[in-house]
Amino acid sequence: MSPLRTISRAGLVWLAGAVAIAQTQAAPAPSIEAYGRLPTIEMAALSPDGTKLATVQTVGAERVLAVSSIDDGKLLGGVRLAEIKMRGLIWADDRHVLPIWVSSETPFDYDGPKVEYALIQSYDGTPTAYGEGLRRHLARR
Repeated sequence: MSPLRTISRAGLVWLAGAVAIAQTQAAPAPSIEAYGRLPTIEMAALSPDGTKLATVQTVGAERVLAVSSIDDGKLLGGVRLAEIKMRGLIWADDRHVLPIWVSSETPFDYDGPKVEYALIQSYDGTPTAYGEGLRRHLARR
């Protein structure tokens, strides 16, 4: 093989590498505020039949539990959570989602430190008075 042909192949390899590097431009660095922002979705749970998604998410300054249809993304219902400390989100069946939350309280007639109680509620995912307000609130964003 001639030295000229070896140099040409090496040159082509170098040129192809240079073109590939030039085409891959670095994405702009995110702003410093993006690193301090809390995640939009805290937790999610898919219904057993796979048709609904329950999420605990932040919408603006509010935390909400929202149940949405997987097929079209339509909001089926939800409630505002305010300052509730969520610890879990599970489905009991295809219709009932069970948000698990905790509360720190001093036990009744007890003088001592606060104790964390775990509580669970059944939410059937249908629109409620809160759900209708939530639906309007989410539609505005």
